Amino acid sequence: VALRTGGVDVLMMSPIGEGQDGDVELFGDLLSETNIQGRILVQSSWSDTSGGDPDAVNWGTIQNWIDGLHAEDGDLDRLRTQLEGINQRAGRDVAFVAPIADAVYRLRQEVQLGNVPGIDRQSDLFDESTGQPASAIVNLAAYVWFVVMYRQPADGLMALVDLDDPTSFAREQVLEQIAWDVSFNEPMAGVQVSMLWPNGVRTTHDLLHRMSLERQGQSGEEHSGHN
Repeated sequence: VALRTGGVDVLMMSPIGEGQDGDVELFGDLLSETNIQGRILVQSSWSDTSGGDPDAVNWGTIQNWIDGLHAEDGDLDRLRTQLEGINQRAGRDVAFVAPIADAVYRLRQEVQLGNVPGIDRQSDLFDESTGQPASAIVNLAAYVWFVVMYRQPADGLMALVDLDDPTSFAREQVLEQIAWDVSFNEPMAGVQVSMLWPNGVRTTHDLLHRMSLERQGQSGEEHSGHN
């Protein structure tokens, strides 16, 4: 009812599996029709193929997950294409990516490098009894949502700092930085568009097109260098 009456300004979705793809388009199209200022933010979901032992996953394996996520016709590419379709039908930017998968993979790599205070092993990122994400991943996802929703860094947010944990403040700073980095580097998060073109004239489609041209130019330069 709220969507149909234009009462939703920001709709956040976390689809899991291809079976829910149609729901994203259904809600995105409906939101664009009923609220000219509305936005739909869709999470890029992550997966773990470690077989239940997070500590068995090395840095290179996680990098392979990241590369696969960003590959042509990978999960992220398909999500971007789907959201671009919503934007094209709406005639404006309505749908955006919340890059949760990138953030979680980056966090796991940082843990392996010893850069996350209070987190010594990847298994510390998960609840031992249920296998579900523990507070560090939950907080990281919250920061990504914050960055994409408000299009600003999450620096200095204190709501998730545990004052009884001496490592908490420094850890949250790391999580906030990861959230900003992955969101700024995701062309369909809307963060770059907001900063590069604050008057709102340009769109995520323009940004994706520009990035494609830049990649083609770099490829041409590399080819020339080998001649």
